[in-house]
Amino acid sequence: MEILTGTLTKDFVSIQSDKYGTRAYENSETGRQALQAEQPDEIVNEIMKVWDANQEDTANHTALEAGTESYREKYIKLRKEFDSLKERLIQCIKDLS
Repeated sequence: MEILTGTLTKDFVSIQSDKYGTRAYENSETGRQALQAEQPDEIVNEIMKVWDANQEDTANHTALEAGTESYREKYIKLRKEFDSLKERLIQCIKDLS
């Protein structure tokens, strides 16, 4: 299967491939199950890294808003990790096309 293009956010991913056309998956239990059933493992793994990092990012952002200083450093670190994982996913999609 050739991946032609894709869009990734914290809430969903859209992947265009020659096998399925354009498919969109929500960052939910049902969406994750459909993604795992239909897409190659290397794509699924990279998307899950971004989505999982985003869940931690959201939790840390909430703590940051509460004024907890120790979470501020963790938030910054996770935000950088999230951005890095997103870039790796984009590169992975490009490499598969």
